Amino acid sequence: MAAPPLASHLLAVAVFLALSVAGHALHGAPEAAAATTADRHALLSFRSLIRGDPSRALASWTSTNTSSAPPPCQWRGVSCGTRGRRRGRVVALDLPGLGLLGTLSPALANLTYLTRLHLPGNRLHGALPPELGRLGDLRHLNLSSNSIQGPLPPPLSGCRQLRHLLLNTNKLHGPIPGELLRSLRNLEALDLGQNRLTGSIPSDVGSLARLKLLVLEFNNLTGEIPWQIGRLGSLVGLGLASNQLSGSIPASLGNLSALTALTADSNRLAGSIPSSLQHLSSLTTLHLEQNSLGGTIPSWLGNLSSLTSLDLQSNGFAGRIPGSIGNLRSLSIVSFAENKLVGPVPDAIGNLHALTELYLDNNQLEGPLPLSLFNLSSLEMLNVQSNNLTGGFPRDLGDTMTNLQMFLVSDNQFHGVIPPSLCNASMLQMVQTVNNFLSGTIPGCLGAQQEMLSVVNFAGNQLEAANDAEWAFLTTLTNCSDMILLDVSNNRLQGVLPKSIGNLSTEMTYLAIAYNSISGTIPGTIGNYINMDELDMECNLLQGTIPASLGKLKKLNRSSIPALLSLRPSCWPALLLLVLREPGPFAGAWAGSAAASAEHGEAASPPSPSSLGLLRLPLPGWASRRSPSSKAWRYGCRAPCSSSSATAARRPSALPVQADGLLLRAEAAPLLLPKPPCSSDENAAALRFAPCTPYC
Repeated sequence: MAAPPLASHLLAVAVFLALSVAGHALHGAPEAAAATTADRHALLSFRSLIRGDPSRALASWTSTNTSSAPPPCQWRGVSCGTRGRRRGRVVALDLPGLGLLGTLSPALANLTYLTRLHLPGNRLHGALPPELGRLGDLRHLNLSSNSIQGPLPPPLSGCRQLRHLLLNTNKLHGPIPGELLRSLRNLEALDLGQNRLTGSIPSDVGSLARLKLLVLEFNNLTGEIPWQIGRLGSLVGLGLASNQLSGSIPASLGNLSALTALTADSNRLAGSIPSSLQHLSSLTTLHLEQNSLGGTIPSWLGNLSSLTSLDLQSNGFAGRIPGSIGNLRSLSIVSFAENKLVGPVPDAIGNLHALTELYLDNNQLEGPLPLSLFNLSSLEMLNVQSNNLTGGFPRDLGDTMTNLQMFLVSDNQFHGVIPPSLCNASMLQMVQTVNNFLSGTIPGCLGAQQEMLSVVNFAGNQLEAANDAEWAFLTTLTNCSDMILLDVSNNRLQGVLPKSIGNLSTEMTYLAIAYNSISGTIPGTIGNYINMDELDMECNLLQGTIPASLGKLKKLNRSSIPALLSLRPSCWPALLLLVLREPGPFAGAWAGSAAASAEHGEAASPPSPSSLGLLRLPLPGWASRRSPSSKAWRYGCRAPCSSSSATAARRPSALPVQADGLLLRAEAAPLLLPKPPCSSDENAAALRFAPCTPYC
């Protein structure tokens, strides 16, 4: 899991608040006696195009011009000037986040003295009226988080006093007009993010000398990042993420001495990180993930002492993680995931005492994790999956990492035991140690103090359990009401399956205990997992009957159940795959031999391993028919259900093709399938088959 990208719009909001204090002061100004008739008509024209007003915000806006009716300066969201030529004239319209549904009236351009038009967070749609370009006094235009469509109208260049142009999160399309950028020389904040803009970023952006915020992220912009952006000496935030920008990062960006946030992730940028960026001493956020950058991670990153978030995930960086990273004492989030990094994790990472999230997964790192890493008490997310890391975990892991929420160490070469102290990490939500060499037992206290624990995956290790005491973790995990996944498959678990396996959270969607040596029966309480979509118990020593309660698992789409069990399920409408696999010799699985002989007139004998291939296992209640064109067996639901008490499975003469729907696979001898309750759904999915080889 990689570091979540920084929400650039949080930065936009922060800068916007700092820039617009003067605009908010209008709300406290004394109202004028009356607005002009032209202003009233313009406002009423705006209201006439609003078709939805769920909070009745415009209820005070009345067309009645009587002494008892409130004047426009008293209407909700309307502010008027108090002195000079603006006295009694509408200067601001503030109606944010009210869910207003409609289009923008061109008559708003008749509000001659309007300086502030603030309508974000509504449901406005249609085009941006080009007439707004007549508002020569307009300083603040915020129509963000609406559904405004169409191109950016070049006539907006007439708003030469504009300071803030915030049109993010709409449906604008087409190019960014260079004329607009050349004319709006007073702009301090330009946010066009989360639209559908195309074309390149005009080099004219370099003429906006007062610009402090430039956000163009989440569009379809192409071409290179213009070097002229490096002229914007006042720029504080630059958001270019999630476009299709190519080329290299301009070295001129190193001139932006005031820059605090640079996000250019999710593009097609190549080359190395320019060394000029080391001069950005105020930089707190550097996100360059999901590009094609290469070379090594530069050691001079350790000079950016203000950094709090550094994300270089999913690039082509090679070499080692520089130890200078330990100089970034304010760092909270680091992601070097999905690169080609080698060597050890530097011990200096233990100096990052403010660190909350560390992502080093999917590299080629090796050696043990430094002990200093486990002393980072603020760490919430640790992801080092898919490396070549070795060694074990300290005994006091859960005592020192008290805020740990995600512990992801799968696909490495870790050995030793799972420290019982992990139970003391009370904030733990997910633990994954898949495919390592961990041994010993699963701590019996797991989940006792971890009510938020939702994912436990210990698959593919050498963990053991042989008695009730060593299976105790199943009992403590019942305390975790948010549990959705438990996987202990491919270990050395044995003994009788505890009944507590059926007492976990009803939110469970995935349960796997496959490839162990577990004996006993499947408890009927497994049927409590009504949200289960995958159940895997194959390759164990379970016996008895599949509980009828499994018929309640209507969301089940994959199930692997040992073949030694008698099959008595209900029809599972969502089932995609049913695997009936026998662990060990074929003897005992040929329960349907007599029925097979009677039905097909054949001598009953278990097939040899060499003859194993595709097996047709028609469930009672499903009618079979031969497809002449494909010479394959296909199945469809038959209603009413068959009255026969049993149906035998046999190997068909031709290999069936796959059909959409249920894949019923047998990797041992055929079985006797007693008649279960059956769905009468005429539209139930067809059965499909695929050849497979027993490997249990």
